[in-house]
Amino acid sequence: MHGITAFDPFGRRRPEHVNLAANRALAARLAEVGAEFHRAVGWYPEDQHPEPGFVAWGLDLDTARQVGAEFGQEAIFEIDATDVRVVHCVTDRVAGGPEIITVSVP
Repeated sequence: MHGITAFDPFGRRRPEHVNLAANRALAARLAEVGAEFHRAVGWYPEDQHPEPGFVAWGLDLDTARQVGAEFGQEAIFEIDATDVRVVHCVTDRVAGGPEIITVSVP
């Protein structure tokens, strides 16, 4: 499973309406690549800036990274039963740990 958002590419804050439109386009792109997905909100525990996005499954890591890069994201999240990894979209860098982020699914 992967966590992907279209909010605030490369950490540059944008108006809410721009981010929401980008997330709608991201949902369409996820459907286009054959992913199943659900709305979610992710944030780092120490961050007070949650970002709406999606948890998506049914796509491989390379496709998830590509979709993230298409939406200007520096990284996506790869989530499994025991770990959450931050996987950079442009480089091969990966960071992980079981408590690195919090995800809420509405």
